[in-house]
Amino acid sequence: MEVDCAYYNEASPCWVFIYREDEKAYRLQIGFSRGLPQMLAQSIGKTLLYYRQFPSTDDGLAHKLLLENLSSDSLHQRILRTNAQLNNLLQEFRLPDVNDLRQ
Repeated sequence: MEVDCAYYNEASPCWVFIYREDEKAYRLQIGFSRGLPQMLAQSIGKTLLYYRQFPSTDDGLAHKLLLENLSSDSLHQRILRTNAQLNNLLQEFRLPDVNDLRQ
């Protein structure tokens, strides 16, 4: 379980996400982050299967709790509704290349 509550702010946007440690792992991890860049930086080498943004921390934590209490089958079905091919959704985000930052 990952929760970033260092600076709890009820009105702060946040993200809830589901990932696998690697392509062959079957165990899913459910995470929570108040910032997309931090979540992406921590996701190197992981397979992001699902993500959703919430306008408030309370809404995000409530959704995370819901996901944690779903059966494995229900969780898998929720992922398939938004990511039918189980692609690594990290590819949807373009992070700046280190060489681009040096220029």
